[in-house]
Amino acid sequence: MSRGRDQIDWECELGVVIGHEASHVPVVTAAEYVFGHTLHNDVSNRGERGDKRLGNDWLIGKSHDAFAPLGPFIVSKEFVPMRMRFALDGETLQEGNMSQMTTTCSN
Repeated sequence: MSRGRDQIDWECELGVVIGHEASHVPVVTAAEYVFGHTLHNDVSNRGERGDKRLGNDWLIGKSHDAFAPLGPFIVSKEFVPMRMRFALDGETLQEGNMSQMTTTCSN
């Protein structure tokens, strides 16, 4: 755990691995740029910044060493499961499927 950070939270997320350069891609062709997917553990410090210089900051809460582990594998987009599960020490802490995603694409 990062020094001075004791309110650590996590979210299991699907990481998208982009296969080649893209910019201003229309939603209808976006999948053509996806190489595959990987697991992303989005770790956050939900407490205040330890030194109080700038208060609580979203970037500071997410930018500690080891706070965004990825992988360890990239799965080709054709083989991505529709369900995801996050377990720690054998205990399921989060489980869901693609239909529960809270972010949509727009251009």
